[in-house]
Amino acid sequence: MVAGTLGKWKRLLLAADAALAVAVVVSVAALGLWPLAVGAEPARPSNDRTVLLAADRNLPGPIGDYAVIYRRDLRKPLYDLKPTPRVKNPPNRPKLTVRLMGTVSEPGFAYGLFRTKSGRDELVAVGQTVDGAQVVAIANGSATLKFHGELITLTSQKKKEARR
Repeated sequence: MVAGTLGKWKRLLLAADAALAVAVVVSVAALGLWPLAVGAEPARPSNDRTVLLAADRNLPGPIGDYAVIYRRDLRKPLYDLKPTPRVKNPPNRPKLTVRLMGTVSEPGFAYGLFRTKSGRDELVAVGQTVDGAQVVAIANGSATLKFHGELITLTSQKKKEARR
C-alpha cells in the first residue's frame, strides 16, 4: 500500500482534475476552430498536405466564383481524352492459286479451262466455282473471278505470249 497523507492525495487529485479540465478546454477550442466538412465532397486523406481554400469554406464573393477551379484535381487532364481506336490487322487473305489456261466462248455459252494448285485442269462455266473462286464472266482470253469479295481478272497464258 502506498503511504501518504490525506493532504497529498487531495493535491494529487486536484492536479489531475485541472489537467483533465485543460485538456477538455483545448479539445473543444480546437474543434470549434477546425472547419467541418459538410456536403457530398469526400474527406481528404490525412497524408495530403493541402491547405483549405476559401472556396472550400463556401465564402461568398469573388473568391467563391473560382470554387470549381480550386476543387479540380490538377493531376488529371483538363479535357476528356478520346479513346484511340484500335486498328485490327486485316486477316491475311489467301492467294488465288488458279491459273487460266484458255477459254472457249461461243454465242450462248462460255467456258474457261483452269489449272488448280494440285495440277488438275477443270473446265468451268460462268456461275460455277473453282478452288473457292466463283467465275463471274468469261471473255475471249480472259476470265473474271470473285475471290473473297474481290473481283480478279485472269488472262490466259497464250494471250499473254501473243501480246509480247
